[in-house]
Order: sequence, then C-alpha cells, then structure tokens
Amino acid sequence: MPGPIPQLENIPSTSDPANFSANADDLLNNQLPAVIDAMNDVSTAMNLNATSGTSATSNSIGTGAKTFTADTGKSWLPGMFLVFADTAAPSTNSMTVQVTSYNTSTGELVVNSLATLGSGTKTAWAISQTMNPVPLDNSVGENALKDDAVTAGKIADAVFASQSESEARSSTVKFATPGSLQNFAILKSSTTKATNSGSSVDFTSSDVDFTGAKKIRLAISGFSTNGTSLPQIRIGTGGTPANSGYASGSSVIQGTPQTVNETTGIRIYQSLAASVTHINVGMTLVDASSNTWVITYYGGYSSSANTLIGGGSISLAGALDIVRILTADTFDSGSARIFVEK
Repeated sequence: MPGPIPQLENIPSTSDPANFSANADDLLNNQLPAVIDAMNDVSTAMNLNATSGTSATSNSIGTGAKTFTADTGKSWLPGMFLVFADTAAPSTNSMTVQVTSYNTSTGELVVNSLATLGSGTKTAWAISQTMNPVPLDNSVGENALKDDAVTAGKIADAVFASQSESEARSSTVKFATPGSLQNFAILKSSTTKATNSGSSVDFTSSDVDFTGAKKIRLAISGFSTNGTSLPQIRIGTGGTPANSGYASGSSVIQGTPQTVNETTGIRIYQSLAASVTHINVGMTLVDASSNTWVITYYGGYSSSANTLIGGGSISLAGALDIVRILTADTFDSGSARIFVEK
C-alpha cells in the first residue's frame, strides 16, 4: 500500500523575502517531486484495486475450468469470486466463478465456474466482483440437498441438482432437532393419482425419485373396488413388483376381528365391494445391504365402523423403484399419493 501524500512545508512567500529563494528551490526540487511520486503510487494502487472489467474471449456458459483474456492491471486474486455476465443479456446469461489465477500483465484470467444462468457461447463479457456464493464448505443445491450432505454439523457435500416438476413439488428439509444440521432428510412427493379404474396403480421413478430412499409413505383416500377380493400393496425393483417372499399379517377390527396372513403382498382387509377405505402405508428400509423393507399400514372405513391394521416385510433383489396398489377386481373410487424420504 502507498504511504500518505506528503504535506508541503515552507511554502515560499513574499512576506518572507529573506527565505523566498531557498523555500522556492526546496518546493520545486524536493517537495513537489515527492508529492508527484506519492500521487502516482496512489493512482497505480487505485487502478490495481479495480475489480471490474471486460473480456472478448469466446466461452460457453457452463461449470468447470475456463480461461479468458481480460483487462490487464486488475486486482483479481486467486480465490476471489467474480460474475461473468453476457453484455447483451446480463440478467439472462451469466456465470459465477472463482479465480484460479490471473496475470496482471497479459490479462490471462483462469477461473472455475461454480454456477450458471442461461446458456450458449458468448464473446462479450462484463466482469464484476461478487460475494462468496457458497458461504459454507461446499456448494448448496438450488433445488435439492443430498441426504448424506451433513457431517459434523456442516453441509459438506451438497450439489446443485435439477428436479422434475413432480419431484420439486415437495422438497422439505427436516431437522432432527431445531437449529441442528446433524441429521436431516429430503421429503419428495409424487402428484396425486386416481384409484378409480383398472386393477393396479403404480408409482415408479417417473413419478418420484426413489434413489436413496430410506422411508416411503403411501396415502390412499376413499378407495374401493367392485368386488370382494382383498387389495394388496407390493413393492419391487427393476420396475417389477415382487409377488412372493412377503411375511405379513393384516386385520380388520369390527364386531369379530378377521385376520389374514399373506406371502404375495401386504393385504388390505377390504372384503366388501361397498367398503370405502382410507389408509396410510409406511415403508422403512431396515437393511440396505439386503434391501429389506418393513411395511405397515393403518386406517379405516368411512362406510362402516371398522379399523384396519397390517404389516410385514420383504427383502428385494435390488433397490426399491416401484410401489403398486393392486386388486383382483377393479378399482372404482379414490386417489393416492406417495412421499419419499431420503
């Protein structure tokens, strides 16, 4: 940093004719040159402190390492954050970058692009300094956080991730304790599906992302069938629901409780065509190495005073990616929605 501009002393004055010549010589030969040197230092420092500039380098909008030829003599330093905005559409196309290196003499500016807005290849850039876009350890996603992003109370490995409209419909961060980031989960949901036709309703990865699911909740409202066979809940992998291997039991509590055990699925004890059923189904991953899930449900009829409970477990051959509601008859009313917690 330059020092202060020196103050002028012993200014020659006609009121001091005896020292006028000596003071004039000192002013012209010593003091003014020192002032000029100091002002030049300040000017240079002010120019080097500039953090805005331009570049005409052709580069595409995207993340990762990029090299530009920009203005010389700037104060861009490694670690600094800059915004590269398309001069033709700065609010539409831009990149937020971190400086890797900068040559003040040649103007070569190497950066790492962290986040983008818009797309395309641009040849005219307006450069300006910005604040750190990632105040925590690593980038935090615009729409989603990875479930394993938290260690030691800090977000350690979260990334930008795009979502489908149905996935983005519900992306809620849940905290284990208020103000704590030690444990949290992302809750995503599908759109609501009707259960008023056909013999099955499937929820697949096109409805909601099951990747990394630890808990799943299926809500079914006001559904019924046109027959007396008991509907089932099945889960599966590879897009195919498992039709064997379940260990389960289900009951309807009424005047005389009725129960059923089943290995082909989790039975919903709805034995009358006129029954209108409302249930919540919970699915929890017990062992990720064997893809073992525990499935339970509870609910009741609105058509009569009956309560429904049931549950069971199954180990899948791979990661769960489909949940099916099915009947041997035909669904004729109701709707369902699924929620995935990661």
